[in-house]
Amino acid sequence: MDLLQQYQEVFKAAENFAKQNDWFAVKNTLSDWFFALQNNSQLIDENALLLLLKAIAKISDNEGIETLNNNISICEKIVDLKIKDINELALQTLNDLYKTKQVNKAFDNDLKILLNNCRNDKNFKDQAENNTEVKRKKFPFISRSKNEICERPKILLQPIGGRSGSIFLHSLIDNHPQISTLPLFITHAFFANGAWELLKPDFNDNEWQIKLIANFCKTYRILFDCDDNAKIPFLSDSYTSEQNRQYLSIGLGLIPPSPRKNGYFGVNLDIFINYLICQLHNKKSISRAAFFDLLHAAYQASLNRPINTKLDFYHIHLANSQTIANCVYSYKNIRLLTIIRNPMQSIESFIKCYTSWKYDYTNNAKLNYTGSIFCIIQSLFGSFSHFNKVIPSKVIRLEDIKKNTDNTLHKLCEWFGVNYSETLKEETFGNNKFNAASQQNIKGFNTENIDRKIGSLYIDKHQNLSERDYRILNILSYPLSVKYNYQKADSDFIKSEIKYLKNELSKNENYLFDYEINLQQQLKNKGISESEIYTIHKNFRANLLPFLDYLEKYQTYPGLAELLEV
Repeated sequence: MDLLQQYQEVFKAAENFAKQNDWFAVKNTLSDWFFALQNNSQLIDENALLLLLKAIAKISDNEGIETLNNNISICEKIVDLKIKDINELALQTLNDLYKTKQVNKAFDNDLKILLNNCRNDKNFKDQAENNTEVKRKKFPFISRSKNEICERPKILLQPIGGRSGSIFLHSLIDNHPQISTLPLFITHAFFANGAWELLKPDFNDNEWQIKLIANFCKTYRILFDCDDNAKIPFLSDSYTSEQNRQYLSIGLGLIPPSPRKNGYFGVNLDIFINYLICQLHNKKSISRAAFFDLLHAAYQASLNRPINTKLDFYHIHLANSQTIANCVYSYKNIRLLTIIRNPMQSIESFIKCYTSWKYDYTNNAKLNYTGSIFCIIQSLFGSFSHFNKVIPSKVIRLEDIKKNTDNTLHKLCEWFGVNYSETLKEETFGNNKFNAASQQNIKGFNTENIDRKIGSLYIDKHQNLSERDYRILNILSYPLSVKYNYQKADSDFIKSEIKYLKNELSKNENYLFDYEINLQQQLKNKGISESEIYTIHKNFRANLLPFLDYLEKYQTYPGLAELLEV
């Protein structure tokens, strides 16, 4: 095979990767080809260079400094070729990469200076207290149990499924004077398997405190410098920075949209680091749970908020059972609060995030399909948990927060064990007013989203839930709707509906919902095999069948927590 034929094969493969939005594969494929042909510039094709530049632009914000330098090197060599039709794009891409590198370098330099200031003094505590800002704060030490199994009270918040108002509730809790809470992009995966290993230093190292703080600050740079180049920790590298921000803010709600523009977070790095140094200087090691406690206090200090609060409010968003377990079993005094919205409204809104062409946050049909199935599982089956039997648990309704606000918030404070505060009626994150991430722009205590009639949510002309889809979802959400006062129990009705659903399941093993057909066709159009497509549904079916059997026998789901009475 001659060089031209090799190029054609390489470019064809890159185009296929691009159709699948696998820009890392596009970049790796074409960059290898590009460097191999540097001495044969006449064989370098403009179409391939354009695709290579596009790939670099798509992924550059999510890569480390070594790969960033590699991307800069590629763009510089493309600019040197002086190809008229692509030179302008190459220069623009190169300029954007320089800006990204400069931002990273500036933050790393600031962090290095602060940590060196601490390292150069043998007594970390004295060094921290000599800082004027820190001295003014007069940081107290937080008492800890000897075995580092933390006794400080914790409230663990989880939503039932998605689109149930957990971000809204978090924003109300954010500025309560007796409660500490961290931004959701930190908490969502802090107790996930493997997360602590990325932060934990070698405790035999004499400077382990410095290295632990440095690991955290670099991993969560977005907490201190919330610009468009800051990467979201523990998120798949398959998203660009722009896609991260849109997907996380609108789809998952991990961060508010445009945080730099709206002034979100902006935590004082100097105060944050020095507070941690004050607390860590005389320790021989620290557990993940104890460090998580310190992060709450350091965050409070850096925002000039009360440090010695009564409890920490930990919003864990759409986490798996293992992540919740890692947290629950790290604390002696922890309670679980679950927020729910009318299950059918929640499912409608969540599916819309994944199936609508207009709100295609991921630009990835396979992820859209998988996500839509996940949201049904999470919305319906994520509500019952053995944790409800292990620790004190309550469920709070979004409808009660918005329509019976005073009674609900007072009852919530009673259950928390804190005083009521009028700050609970203010939506904030990091001392800044919270702007709802919803595309519908539903803000504050507005009830438009909870007053909406089931079945009235228009997705777009390409994709809507059918009457049959609604009927099936209504059957599956029946236990939640009855338990939490969205509808009355009807034994005869649910028995006949379960019989109908089991009959529908027997008709076709490759799909259950009508909307699945459209998404499956999108995947087929992208060249994904039927076996891979149908595996997504079969995984859903495997989750569904056991709970359907339980529902048929008991007309409810196991382990549902009690409603917070208001």
